[in-house]
Amino acid sequence: MPGRRSAFTLIELLVVIAIILILAAIAVPVLARAAAQAREVKCMSNIRQCGIALTAYANASEGLFPICYNTDGSWSEWTKNTWREKILPLLGGDTEVLKCTGRSQWPAKRGAMSVYGVNAYVSEWLEGTQYKNIGGVQRAKVTHLDEVDNTSDTILIGENSDGDWVCEPLVEGSWPNWKGEGPAYSYHQRDRGAFAFCDGQARMMNFKTSHEDTLHLWKVHKKTDPPAP
Repeated sequence: MPGRRSAFTLIELLVVIAIILILAAIAVPVLARAAAQAREVKCMSNIRQCGIALTAYANASEGLFPICYNTDGSWSEWTKNTWREKILPLLGGDTEVLKCTGRSQWPAKRGAMSVYGVNAYVSEWLEGTQYKNIGGVQRAKVTHLDEVDNTSDTILIGENSDGDWVCEPLVEGSWPNWKGEGPAYSYHQRDRGAFAFCDGQARMMNFKTSHEDTLHLWKVHKKTDPPAP
């Protein structure tokens, strides 16, 4: 009839609702993946800034990277004078740069401010000595920048699983391959972890990529490799 207002029938309303639900079901996973990818990009940006700051520290310290842990008192002090505190001024004092925004969990050990760890083959032990006996274990010296054979293919910092100072390959055996303190692969899409390299680049890698070819991404140079156990 003329002047009568049109309205949705119940069937038409149900069809519209069904279409909206279908579109939402398609859009939500896409948006979730985009958000996760954005967090990965931010994580890589942060770890890259840490790597650049670590290299800048070495350039200002006659080429030597900082010792990863505190040597002022107890070596197990996790939040005092470690490599993270040493590079913090080079990060403008922003502790958020030391964090990975892509992680769903934050298992930082003993209150450590970061889950980024220095490559154990690069910056683990005492400056100025080739080998130092600590706890009955012969541990290699801190690496000099000039000793890095291939800066674009050598890991400088890795995203580890427990907030330790260092990041080591997940290989059973003696130091520096303590399996419990290796890199994390389960906090990002497709089980990848964030890594920064000695030339300033950063990228996501899975376990296979980071451990291939006799751990060549971790090793620096023969004279700085750890001695046989």
